[in-house]
Amino acid sequence: MTIVRAVRRIPSSLRIRLLFGNFKAQTGWSLFAIEAGIAALLANTSHAPSDNEAGEAVAMAVLGGVWAFMNFTVLWLGVRTGHTQLRLLRHGVETKGRLVEYREIEGEGGSDHKWTFAYAAEDAQHEVEFTTDFYEPHLRDQAWEPMLYMPGKPELSTTLDNLPGHPRIDEYGQVVAQQRSVWPVLILPVLTIVAIGIFVYGLVV
Repeated sequence: MTIVRAVRRIPSSLRIRLLFGNFKAQTGWSLFAIEAGIAALLANTSHAPSDNEAGEAVAMAVLGGVWAFMNFTVLWLGVRTGHTQLRLLRHGVETKGRLVEYREIEGEGGSDHKWTFAYAAEDAQHEVEFTTDFYEPHLRDQAWEPMLYMPGKPELSTTLDNLPGHPRIDEYGQVVAQQRSVWPVLILPVLTIVAIGIFVYGLVV
């Protein structure tokens, strides 16, 4: 017998938060905004270069291209993470998870926080590990945290509290956005687009 599960509707504000509000996506936009701002400043203060300056300009352009590629990779990884989270919210099966391990890992750039949750899915026990850049008290404020896993691929899972906006699933099985405003996650994309526009304007004027 085939079980047909209804696809949950995702509010637009939550969709934007998932795609653009996770740490990787925000980091990618931050780096793009910095690079676009520097490029816009240089484009609007440029003058006819000498031979030496022309060589330096080429080198800077190459370095800028490499940096842009790295920024795009980080941004793409963030959007890909958000897309996976969207799939889990749309199609995931509800379960409960228990925090079985928490570790704070010290590094040169600061502390990372590693969380391990155990949960039951498809007649078996599974564990999921993920790392956050900040300590998240809401990940341990309940003995059993609400979770979702992908049917047919139960190792693909997440806690709801680990998603941007901390969504909830109501008694009707629909996704409810706890945080409706999207402006906090759109500030960096808007600044990046503005900086790119200034850069392009400086090139053509």
